[in-house]
Amino acid sequence: MAFGHGIDADFEIDVSSSLTSMEEYLENLSPAFTRELADVKAFGQTYVEKLAGMRMFELSGDGKYDPTLDSAIYTAWNGDDAVSWAYYPQGNSSAR
Repeated sequence: MAFGHGIDADFEIDVSSSLTSMEEYLENLSPAFTRELADVKAFGQTYVEKLAGMRMFELSGDGKYDPTLDSAIYTAWNGDDAVSWAYYPQGNSSAR
């Protein structure tokens, strides 16, 4: 595996087949993947069981403000269309 410094990272969102790359704007991106765990204990049980719950994702970033990018992010958050995203920590070499 080749290691990288992270200076070529890219983050893209696709809303309604409209792909928006954020590599020119982002200075920092911190994804966090977590999973909720619930405690389950029936009346007759001695021990608590852990039940896997919803998968959660949180993303925070810092960078330059751009009205067009802000609009794309707002549409992704507020719209009814499917949204997909891709994070490339060592850059995206695929054709766009």
